[in-house]
Amino acid sequence: MEKDETEIKDEAEIWAAKAFYIICAGCFAFMLAAYIFAFN
Repeated sequence: MEKDETEIKDEAEIWAAKAFYIICAGCFAFMLAAYIFAFN
């Protein structure tokens, strides 16, 4: 049981990291697009 629980925890941490980076990338892309739109 302990092995399964640790694997689930690792998967959750990986998923959280992916979600965090996707959100950051999305925010950065949105700011970049807004910057380009504002100065064109």
